[in-house]
Amino acid sequence: MEELNRMDKVIEVYDFDGTVANTVEMAINKRLPAAIRNNELLRKGMANISFVLGELTGAGKKEAAEMVAKGKIELNEQMLGMLRRHQEAGAEIVVLTSNGHSGLIKKIMADNGVNAAAVHCESKRKADFIKELARGNPDKRIVSVNDSIRETFGAFTKRLRYSSVLFSGSHNSFASRIIGFLHIAEVANAESIDSAIKRVARA
Repeated sequence: MEELNRMDKVIEVYDFDGTVANTVEMAINKRLPAAIRNNELLRKGMANISFVLGELTGAGKKEAAEMVAKGKIELNEQMLGMLRRHQEAGAEIVVLTSNGHSGLIKKIMADNGVNAAAVHCESKRKADFIKELARGNPDKRIVSVNDSIRETFGAFTKRLRYSSVLFSGSHNSFASRIIGFLHIAEVANAESIDSAIKRVARA
C-alpha cells in the first residue's frame, strides 16, 4: 500500500505511437509482403529492421498518424490497465505524440478510462520537454516510457537516464536488448513494465 501511495509523487510521460498504441507495429506489418507477415520469425526480424530504419528516416510516421485519425488503432490493453491503476494511486499521466492528433489522443485515452494530458511534441524535442517538465516539478519524479531507441539515447545524453524506461515490443526487441545490455535505460515489456516504472520511481 505504501508503494502505491508514493505514486502521487510521480509524473509518468508516455509516447503514444508504439507504446500505448500498437500503431508502429501495425504500420510496419502493413508494408510487409504476406509471405513475411505469415512467418513469425521473418516478420519479427523484418519489423525490427524496419523500425530502426524508420527511426533514422521517419518512415511509417505518416501511416501511424492516419491510423489515429481514422480510429484504426489497437491499444496496449496491459498498458492501459496499468495506467488506470497508477492514476488511481495518484500518478499524473502525460502522453506525448508527434503525429499531430493530440486532441484526438486525449479523447481516446479518456474513452479508455485514463485522464491524460496529451501534448504534441516532435521526436527531437521530447527529451527537452521531459527535462523542462522535471525542472518545473522539482518535488515530482518524472518517468519517461517510450519505444524509441533514438529518444532513449536522447534522454540518456540529457541526464534523464534514471527516469527512462524503454518499452520493448516485438517491433524493437532486438535493439532493446542492446540498450538493456549497455545499461542505458531500464528495459521492460508489457508484462514487466509496471514493476520497472515503480523501480525507477523509487530510484
